[in-house]
Amino acid sequence: MITLHDPTTVLAPIDRPATSVSRTAVAWRRRMRDRRTLSTFSVTAWTAIVAATAVWIWSLGHADLSRIDGYGLLPALPAAWYAALAVLVVIAVVTAVINAGRSVLLAAGTVAIVLVVHATPALLYAEPRYTWTYKHLGVVNTILTQHAAPRAADIYFDWPGFFTAAGWLSQSTGISLHELAAWSPPFFNILFAAAVSFVARGLTKDLRVVWLTTLLFVITNWVGQDYFAPQPFAFIATLVLTGILLRTTPVARTTSGRLFDISRIRRLIAARRHSGDITGTYGLFSELKISAVTRSAVIAVLWLAILTSHQLSPVFATLTMIAIGAARGCIRWRLLAFMIVTEVAWVAYGYPYLSTHNFALLDFNPLHTSSASEINPALAPPGMQLRSYAVYAMYFGMFGLGVFGGLLRVRRGRIDMAPVLVAVSPITMLAVQNYGGEGQLRIYLFAMPYLAFLVAWLLVTLGQYRMPNARIRAALCAALALGCTAPFLLSYFGQEKVNHVVNDDVAAVEWFYDHGTPGQWLCFVAPNFPSRMTANYIDFPIRSDTNPNLLSSPEFLERPSIPEAVAFMQKIGGTPYLVFTPSQKGYLEYFGIMTGAEYDRLQAQAATSSRLRLVHRQGQASMWQLVPRRHAKK
Repeated sequence: MITLHDPTTVLAPIDRPATSVSRTAVAWRRRMRDRRTLSTFSVTAWTAIVAATAVWIWSLGHADLSRIDGYGLLPALPAAWYAALAVLVVIAVVTAVINAGRSVLLAAGTVAIVLVVHATPALLYAEPRYTWTYKHLGVVNTILTQHAAPRAADIYFDWPGFFTAAGWLSQSTGISLHELAAWSPPFFNILFAAAVSFVARGLTKDLRVVWLTTLLFVITNWVGQDYFAPQPFAFIATLVLTGILLRTTPVARTTSGRLFDISRIRRLIAARRHSGDITGTYGLFSELKISAVTRSAVIAVLWLAILTSHQLSPVFATLTMIAIGAARGCIRWRLLAFMIVTEVAWVAYGYPYLSTHNFALLDFNPLHTSSASEINPALAPPGMQLRSYAVYAMYFGMFGLGVFGGLLRVRRGRIDMAPVLVAVSPITMLAVQNYGGEGQLRIYLFAMPYLAFLVAWLLVTLGQYRMPNARIRAALCAALALGCTAPFLLSYFGQEKVNHVVNDDVAAVEWFYDHGTPGQWLCFVAPNFPSRMTANYIDFPIRSDTNPNLLSSPEFLERPSIPEAVAFMQKIGGTPYLVFTPSQKGYLEYFGIMTGAEYDRLQAQAATSSRLRLVHRQGQASMWQLVPRRHAKK
């Protein structure tokens, strides 16, 4: 006979009736045995975490960045780095399965994993990662310099929440914006893990599921939305807001007369499972004991932080709130009205810029992606194609396992549909806006906490049914976690030829904004350059952080040469600048558009053109200004 022992996930067989004395004695013996076992286990686990962290620090001194290739950063890291990460993943997962009550130990293991993965680039690279990080530095610098947000200058000034907060933090602490940008990935990922754990406690009381959810999120979040940007800031605020709603919204016993009536489904499955205990059938979560006034105030602050920082995140937060209300049978209509009214008002506030710069509020193109459109797989390094397979495996694998876990929850009588509805609700966003091809990535990011929860629940539930031995379950979960870590590392670090920014890149940007002629365009060879990083970037024309670039010219793509580059620059007008940098070279090599030798020849050819004048050179970077035809040397 089977009954619900733990109201969320734990199922245990019922033994024969026993006297209270025998039950007390058995429980005391088990506690003493477990205490001795867990004490030994804890000492071993702590020792392994400390040792693995020390090995990781030692391994960084043996990394060789010159080995970055089509497989990204992975060939540059020594074997000791991978061994340290593997030990940390195994220790954390085994602890979560066997002894999830050791919260401090699990938190330390999770933080250690985050540091090994995300602090490694911060310690190895001289400059912040990702070329698109630097435009956000320029926005903050502009706000700090002008003490205002010039709304007409750039779209970011209509959503200044994150940038204002970052500027205040830099001035208050004395930490430079470059340092904040370099250390944003480990900082944000630690907050991601804490927020995901907070959300998971609104779905279950089972600490095994909570910690497995957190760990799965950490080792499957390859999207790269953790840099110095409004996106991770708004994502954290959205998770905390979601956690508060989940942990303060009970499952309604009846929803008759409401818009979303799920009670019939609940009663149907509860009857089929022969259980009249509604809490046992639907599962329990860790309730948050706060007053209604405090809850409303915190939610309002979080919502305003999301609303004023990012264009797309408020929509995801609204969809999440609706999904929770539909699943729990208790939609907070006043809150929903507040969110919709303020969102419409804020978009109206920024609409003048959007309308004059051809930004579409609605853009139905769900299959459009942000991948480079000029990819040549025949010339691309082998790692590029392998990374794309790893990305597909992570993306569809997590969605597939999550859907399977959601269906199994329904079949087993867990009719709190919140994780399922919240996981699929972001997909509806693609119907109205693909966000420049990044919509699919944002959907994965916002769905990941709930997909990770469903997979974690699936592992705990199936493992307990099929494998009563806890050690075997822990070993299996550890093996699966290591299996996820491999494609995660390739997905996250596989594009370092594109994402790695060096000092020569940054020096070229600084020279342009210090010495360039205001009002003139900066033309890129490839759309991968850390532009717009200084406060005066608004004195120069802004099309986007990737345009104008030579790859947008069909003539240049067909005949890549300096004469075609000059012809393209003439169409821009004025006397624009053409910049060559290592980050652009890495982009062209990685996507098979141009070999390194071809790029070097193109840069050398610039010196032979009478229409280009060298204005800056440092290391592998150079900048050339177009000379008017009447002033060109014969």
